[in-house]
Amino acid sequence: MCIRDRGNGQKDWLVLDGGPADLEAPILPPLQPMIKTVQVPILMYHHISDVVPPTALGESLTVTPTMFSKQLAYLKRQGYSSITFNQLFDALYYGGPLPRQPIILTFDDGYDDAYGFAFPILKAYGFSGTFYIITGKVGWAAYLNWKQIRSMFAEGMQFGSHTINHVDLGNLLLYSQAIVQQELQKSQEALQQHLGVVMQQFCYPAGEPFQHGTLAARQQIVALLLADGYVGATTDPGMTGTVQSSGAPFVLLRVRVDGRSSFQDFTYSLP
Repeated sequence: MCIRDRGNGQKDWLVLDGGPADLEAPILPPLQPMIKTVQVPILMYHHISDVVPPTALGESLTVTPTMFSKQLAYLKRQGYSSITFNQLFDALYYGGPLPRQPIILTFDDGYDDAYGFAFPILKAYGFSGTFYIITGKVGWAAYLNWKQIRSMFAEGMQFGSHTINHVDLGNLLLYSQAIVQQELQKSQEALQQHLGVVMQQFCYPAGEPFQHGTLAARQQIVALLLADGYVGATTDPGMTGTVQSSGAPFVLLRVRVDGRSSFQDFTYSLP
């Protein structure tokens, strides 16, 4: 894989070698994929922290390290194996292999407790995670910095775009498609520049426009993501489920892990 300079200030990624046999090569979606579904739970976390804000929102977004460890220990006992989104799409598009109980663990927003708590606990249990980064907030107080992100990436963690500013893309689309495109492109470019890999995964901030937006807005956002070279995007429950489809790569369903829920609730949320 390399970068080609067009000579007009624009650059393209070129895949020199890769494909379904190389599980972490950039995904090359078929022009007309066959509809296939696989059961892969995608868990959605925000904070993994021993500091729980005393508000309903703060409690819902924060899973303690003790509870997170308990959840991962349960997944391990039940035979779950974490996979990457590349592995998911290789399975959907090319029939690539998946472990017996595949699962994807995602973490939204790029908070710095991901480095202090989520990352070492994931490593301790032999799991990987995908962290969706708000690139305009990298290095802010309470957010990851680029050094931490690169360190996590070097040890097997995955990353995806969560825009520059965590904006409601449905509402922003009503104002300016050009600004929406900037949110998608510049966040992607920043991650590619700092990590040196093609960035193909996206997460809708607050799930929009797939929470409250119109069908037309959803179609517009998906068209922009496609044009920018993204191949998949996760939603924010509301929409929930554990079955992923090759016919809806930009509507990947997740299961939200609420910090107020019991351990039993967590086990019941899994297939």
